[in-house]
Amino acid sequence: MSQAFFPTGASYYPPHHDPAQWASDVANMAQAGMTCIRSAELLASWDYIEKERGRPDWSWLDALFDAAQRHGVRVLLGTGSPSPPIWLLDHYPDVQILDREGRPFPTSTVWGWACRNHPGYRAEVERFVGLLLDRYAGHPALWAWQIDNEPGYPFVNRRGEEHARIFDYNPHTEALFRQWLQQKYQSLDALNVAWRWDCTHHQYADWAQLRAPRSLPQEWGVVTAWLDWRTFLNENMAAFVRWQHELIKRRDTRHPTMTNIFAFSGREVEMALDPWLMARQCDAIGYDLYPGIKRRLHLEPEYISLFLDMGRSTALHAGTQFWLPELESGPISGWALGPDYTTRPADITRYNLEALGHGAKAILYQGYREWPCIPIHWGALADFEGNATPRYAAAQQVNQMLAQHAALFRAAQPPRAQVGIFYDTRNAMLLHGMGALDLLQRCVRGAYKTLWRAGYGVEFVDSGALQRGGLSYKVMLLPAALLIDEATGAALVRFVEGGGTLIGFAKCAWVDGRGWSWARQPGAQLEALFGATADEIERDDASIELDESLQSKIQNPRPKIKGYWHRQPL
Repeated sequence: MSQAFFPTGASYYPPHHDPAQWASDVANMAQAGMTCIRSAELLASWDYIEKERGRPDWSWLDALFDAAQRHGVRVLLGTGSPSPPIWLLDHYPDVQILDREGRPFPTSTVWGWACRNHPGYRAEVERFVGLLLDRYAGHPALWAWQIDNEPGYPFVNRRGEEHARIFDYNPHTEALFRQWLQQKYQSLDALNVAWRWDCTHHQYADWAQLRAPRSLPQEWGVVTAWLDWRTFLNENMAAFVRWQHELIKRRDTRHPTMTNIFAFSGREVEMALDPWLMARQCDAIGYDLYPGIKRRLHLEPEYISLFLDMGRSTALHAGTQFWLPELESGPISGWALGPDYTTRPADITRYNLEALGHGAKAILYQGYREWPCIPIHWGALADFEGNATPRYAAAQQVNQMLAQHAALFRAAQPPRAQVGIFYDTRNAMLLHGMGALDLLQRCVRGAYKTLWRAGYGVEFVDSGALQRGGLSYKVMLLPAALLIDEATGAALVRFVEGGGTLIGFAKCAWVDGRGWSWARQPGAQLEALFGATADEIERDDASIELDESLQSKIQNPRPKIKGYWHRQPL
């Protein structure tokens, strides 16, 4: 992915603006030093281009490409798969994803309503991506391809529901799950043992009897079945992205591919989004950063660094590049009660410097110009009429620096960290299913924040990276690492034997890879490694009074700290 420029730019969707201003908007982007425009991935995409099947209207996208070429700007082009045209439902009435109650997800709302395993949908995606390749793969303004957009199941709660709905129970997805189970277990006898559960111990006599689990573990659903189901969905979602990557690479090997995700939102398990797996599907992995949502910038001062370190870590362990295809560029979120946060010019500068310091190799704002049909508060560098805001000037200043030192920023990498934090998807799936994902998030944040304040560089590690070995960290932390399987435990033993220091937290290695309790805890060989066995576990929700020696080590100490405490006599 060698190139003579540092990719910096913004998302821009011409159909939302006056056609007479398209050219001037692109000119103003170029004037600000932007080298890239992102478009057609979602907000004006396949659904807008192909109103009638087989009769695409490329006029606005052609105009964007031509204007970009005139001004020396490149285009990051979306494949359109998250936003299929509504006629898809006419041709394939059973194409919608289904929740665990069998309810189809509605159209005309958040993206991802079509079942990615429906053969009709996949055929139409392949056809449309082929049309995009026919028209734009050879265009001199094309820079890269964005596959899908934040691929995963819908993450927005329906009104009156505490959590986002659990997907996807479309028959096409369930059929593939049964195939996945057959490949994993080989025999029904093995599956019957693995899916053992105190409450309902079904004995399956035919693979056709298997249904994807409808109950979470906290609802007394089978833990192993839940982990199998979510693991399959993660792999299935990543395979969908990889499938599009391969469709593109068969015909276009010149331009890189990227898909965009996010981290630490609390939604990843529901979405079937495994960041470690997703990072290995394309030429680059993108992360979408919005520090102002829920006022995270003020409530969690370490949030930006935590988020960027997670993105960099997944790219690092996948051997790919780390991009920011969506960066907050104006007052953000909140609907009628918003915005959650009013983004200032100083924030634009800070976000960019943080991203560069964490190794991002492309930075694009979301978006360049505000669009009036989304009154959620999703500010931009230019206002509704296309006039530059003070944030535009801040972006221009950053871009001037990037242009002057493009070679440096393209090549520079942050120094490798000496501290690793274990953050594994299967552990997150377990805790989500048990209603304790927030515990994991808070434990990880607490561990990270302590190191961040002390000035330590941090990288995140999953079980796959541990098992592959070759890690050079001096210290590894295991916050809320309740699920540690035998292979990961063996990798941790090797890490310590190689000179590393391992720090376990409460209930470390509580369950194995099936979600079953280890008979002796910590399990997975960690009992011998730590030289200690937990006799019992006691929980205390009360405030803990700190002695003076501890208070002297804590910034702004309080005599008592309220927390969620586990006491494990050893």
